[in-house]
Amino acid sequence: MKFYPYILFVFMFSHIDAGAQWVIKNLEENSFKLGNIKFQNDSLGYLIGDDSYFLRTQNTGENWEKLQIDIQININDYQLIGDSSIFAVGDHKLIKSKDFGENWDSISSISKKQLQTLWFFDNDTGIVAGYDGIYKTVDNGISWDTVWSVTQQGYKYGEIKQIYFPSSNIGYAIGMGRNQTNNPNFDNFLLKSADSGKTWEKVKSFSYIPVTICFTNDDTGFIGTETGTIHKTEDGGNNWIESLSTNGGPVRSIQFISETKGYATGGVTGYVTSGGYYSFFISQTVDAGQTWATYDTTGIPLNSICFIDENIGFVTGEFELIMKSNGGINSLPEDYPWHLVEDTGINEKEGLDFGFNIYPNPTNGILIVQKIIPTEEIVNVRLFNMSGKQIDIRDKVFTPEEIQLNTSALIPGTYIIQVVFDNKVKTRKFVKR
Repeated sequence: MKFYPYILFVFMFSHIDAGAQWVIKNLEENSFKLGNIKFQNDSLGYLIGDDSYFLRTQNTGENWEKLQIDIQININDYQLIGDSSIFAVGDHKLIKSKDFGENWDSISSISKKQLQTLWFFDNDTGIVAGYDGIYKTVDNGISWDTVWSVTQQGYKYGEIKQIYFPSSNIGYAIGMGRNQTNNPNFDNFLLKSADSGKTWEKVKSFSYIPVTICFTNDDTGFIGTETGTIHKTEDGGNNWIESLSTNGGPVRSIQFISETKGYATGGVTGYVTSGGYYSFFISQTVDAGQTWATYDTTGIPLNSICFIDENIGFVTGEFELIMKSNGGINSLPEDYPWHLVEDTGINEKEGLDFGFNIYPNPTNGILIVQKIIPTEEIVNVRLFNMSGKQIDIRDKVFTPEEIQLNTSALIPGTYIIQVVFDNKVKTRKFVKR
């Protein structure tokens, strides 16, 4: 019988509350619908999105009921107004409910204009935007004025992705436009309004692609990008600095519950440079975005985040996933549906040149490192988290063909094993459940 040494990797994330716990409150394994989560008050919340997808909770997310939107629409954005009204946009329609989502009316249709975002100040006055421009109504959608046009600004075509008003007068919008020349690049831009959306001007162009925007006051705001970074401005959008860089994919949702405490989430679906897998991240800042604590791992990609206060928060993702937190951002539940993401592409078997295999992957305890060429000497093995921080290193301890590593002390997530041979260095990812 062979004897295989055990190696125990022990470490702590000092910047994340290890006691925090997410709990699954909704999951539909045969559905790929996505939605955005928002709360009207401490108990009443909604998840609305693709293909008239609509869930509602009346007990702070403990239970969710499916409601029917009789109008066929792919909702891209919605807003809660007053005690019972909801506006929503998608396709070329603006729809409204006056009774907590029980019944809906199509109140306006803007012909051939794919609508992406909206912002209403009250039940009569609001703005919708999307392909081609920004439109404003003061009569509950009966009539609309074009207040900003993509083509009138010199673009061939383009769209507004999101609008955000930190106050009644000051508003911001992110979008993109295709140049008139043969240059295939898009201009990614930030617009600003100082008169409640009556007029808009471009204040900034970006080299990165903006996905979502959030402001905490008239001057201080954040933009999440397609490449997984968050950028911050403190002067009304004129200058931006990188505030966060994640490993979890596009930043899809940013929310602040105060001027100092905020949250962000996002995720990747499909293939990345190291193989195909699903992943997500959840980030938290308590110092107005100067620093962020981030939990990232292989898992169901996330689409939106909403914290009611410091003690209650939610994230949503594919498969109609809703998870509820007690205030922290890490530590997935024991019943997390790993089988939905186990086809990750990181259980690969390589040729002799690679040097080693690992299994089982994902693992909830013992991870076996198998040398493909027994005669090759392993100099050391290093363990990294997904942020690139080295967690452990073991030198000259490997002589058998298989080595068993005890990973039970690791927080669930994605990690990197790096094996250093005499003449090469090879790495693999593995998932700790």
